[in-house]
Amino acid sequence: MAFTDKYNIPIYPGAYYANTGALVSGGQCSALFPIYGNIANYSTPYNSDNADNYYLVLPGFKLVVYSDPNYVSSNSSYRTTTYDNTSGSQIKTFVIGTPTDQGSSCKLYYNGTELNYVYDTTYYSGTT
Repeated sequence: MAFTDKYNIPIYPGAYYANTGALVSGGQCSALFPIYGNIANYSTPYNSDNADNYYLVLPGFKLVVYSDPNYVSSNSSYRTTTYDNTSGSQIKTFVIGTPTDQGSSCKLYYNGTELNYVYDTTYYSGTT
């Protein structure tokens, strides 16, 4: 069974971003947010801008995280950061150093090719 699309790109998320202090109705919990392609602004699909604590990157993928929306890094303490698992064979966890909670946008690559389709919020209502 193939798990790739017609361009030989996996149809599952290439990375996840985790917020260990996500607010839910009963308090706080850890939340994993899937990353299928570029995300210009974390607040659009996830309402969770600047809330990243760590990233999980699947084998074959590379994630580039920016401190500001629209793939810009103007924050002097958290510049553009690359989490690369292109040649890996297992999921890699990248824990954010100090300061945490600084990511606002990201670009995802699969075997060196940018997955430049942007997250489509058409199917995301903001509620579960």
